[in-house]
Amino acid sequence: MAGSSHRAVLRAAVLVVLLGLIAAPLGRGRAAGGSDVADLDRFVRGRLAAARLPGMGLAITRGSETVLVRGYGKDAGGAPITPETRFRVASLSKSFTAFAVMRRVEAGQIGLDQPVRRYLPGFRLADPAGARITVRELLNQTSGLGDGGFLRIARDQQTSLAGRVADLRQAHLVDAPGRAFHYCDLNYQVLGRVLEVVSGRPLSDELRRSVFEPLGMRDTVSVPTAQEGTRVAPRLARGGIVVYGLPVGRAELHGLVGGSGGVITSARDMTRWLRLHAGDPSGLLSAAGMRTLHTPPPGVDGGYAMGWFSPEGAPPRLEHNGVLSTFYADQVVLPGSRVGIALLYPVNDALADTSGIKEGVIALMTGRRPAAARIPDGRVTAVLLGILTLGSVVLRTRALVRLRRWTDRARARDRWRTLVLTVPQIAWPVLPAVLVLALPRLMLLLTGRAFSYTQLFLSMPAVETWLVSAGALGLALGTARIVALPRRPARTSPKDR
Repeated sequence: MAGSSHRAVLRAAVLVVLLGLIAAPLGRGRAAGGSDVADLDRFVRGRLAAARLPGMGLAITRGSETVLVRGYGKDAGGAPITPETRFRVASLSKSFTAFAVMRRVEAGQIGLDQPVRRYLPGFRLADPAGARITVRELLNQTSGLGDGGFLRIARDQQTSLAGRVADLRQAHLVDAPGRAFHYCDLNYQVLGRVLEVVSGRPLSDELRRSVFEPLGMRDTVSVPTAQEGTRVAPRLARGGIVVYGLPVGRAELHGLVGGSGGVITSARDMTRWLRLHAGDPSGLLSAAGMRTLHTPPPGVDGGYAMGWFSPEGAPPRLEHNGVLSTFYADQVVLPGSRVGIALLYPVNDALADTSGIKEGVIALMTGRRPAAARIPDGRVTAVLLGILTLGSVVLRTRALVRLRRWTDRARARDRWRTLVLTVPQIAWPVLPAVLVLALPRLMLLLTGRAFSYTQLFLSMPAVETWLVSAGALGLALGTARIVALPRRPARTSPKDR
């Protein structure tokens, strides 16, 4: 899964539960007027340890220089991370796809404002308006395609970009083309297929020849499906999840990632990519082409350009994150100071303070002091969630054991007190089960993204374990109370007595 909005929503939900905790104070780096590599190194090591993240690949550039490229800690399998360790970078891949498209645009082989059907005659949607979608709208994520119009994207097993385009005959638009921003991997999967047709070769070869090799990114490849990564990328980090503060290695979920999330790269290679976007000329794209890549369309909220978010505020920045079930990545470019930053993680943990680490590195590189962590120490979160899970199990088990006592009390109540007290005692324990069942739909409503139950569980296993255990026992308790609740005898009049 890609994108950061779902992480923010999930994290916010947990922080509401943890309300009242005070984030563990972490050491602040010196003002970057005296900042050096040692300051950056201390900050990163401290925040990784506090967040209970096993390691990271870090790349920092300024202008044409590399400030720092380093591996920290270990991957989820226990192997040391080096600057050459490879990571899946998920949706950072969109910026690579966009760059390759712009190269074809400047070569006169693709027109930004041409309809996609000019290059893909078989591109058909369930909505006739899909015929109007242009290449520019795919790049800016304003095509009207969205997860809500193609829910199977969260769980399908498509393996080719050609197959994906054929699948879209069943897709419905969630908005009119060009009207609004809707983040959706489908946009960049279609762009990947456009590149395949125009170049006459697989997307992995097109990106290699058009982007990776010209930039000297020797450790960087692109794969069509997640399961291809381990076969074609030696030194690929072992990805994983974080369970109660402990990294657990596991295979990445299967699925189509070509164009939208299939790039595998290293921290060292990312220095070349960052320098390109921070203003180091390469000759691969004109200055006007780079400006087009980095500029969101006018009149559309969302701040999405072509493979980059450009949020409002000062100083100006370009950024994108990438989320898979077992990897997480951030890339940031600060055009004013020509600084580039990439943070590559061998795990995905929606509760980890990855945003705080990113913002702290930005602060140190721009002469400011990093803010204190906004999220509790990973150990605190793990312990608290463990206590909540154990407490839910104990309390609901106790209630089941004492069912007879509850039944006796309920029998003694009049009808009004039954309504006020008994009904909530049946409904409340069932609420976690309802939440678990409704979570994919709730996430779609809040973020516009479609996620499977498996994806949601892997992003926050401790939270999901709490909800599932509380939900299962709560459902059993609520059902038992309904069955045990006695039927009231009919009232008799004094004349019948």
